[in-house]
Amino acid sequence: MFDVGGGELLLILLAIVLLFGPKKLPELARSFGKGMAQLRRAQTEFQRNLNSLEDEITSTVNEVVQDQSVSQPKTSADSSPMEKAQAETQTPLEDSGIDSNGSMHSPVSLAPIRIEPAQGTISREVERLTQRTSDES
Repeated sequence: MFDVGGGELLLILLAIVLLFGPKKLPELARSFGKGMAQLRRAQTEFQRNLNSLEDEITSTVNEVVQDQSVSQPKTSADSSPMEKAQAETQTPLEDSGIDSNGSMHSPVSLAPIRIEPAQGTISREVERLTQRTSDES
């Protein structure tokens, strides 16, 4: 990982001995070992939590998939795609405006939509500008 050779390792150890002294070296090594052990424990706990979360998500997804498969009606394999769509939506083809060939035979009429003007700062500004342009004309 770090690609440290023998000479480089010896140089690092010599620098540590010079910085901390030979009497502090065992204490330093002990604290380094304790820190590494805590790091490993934290890593193991994190991995365990991650695995339990993954299991929980998987079980939840499986429950949802099973609920969906139970609630969907069974259709025969030889039925046409239009009949399958009709069975899923439970809407008769006559009401949808689609014949058995899948083509539209009459357009569905929609009620007109009335759009009300906005009641905010922008609408007041637009109203002011339109009055100004009508006054100038």
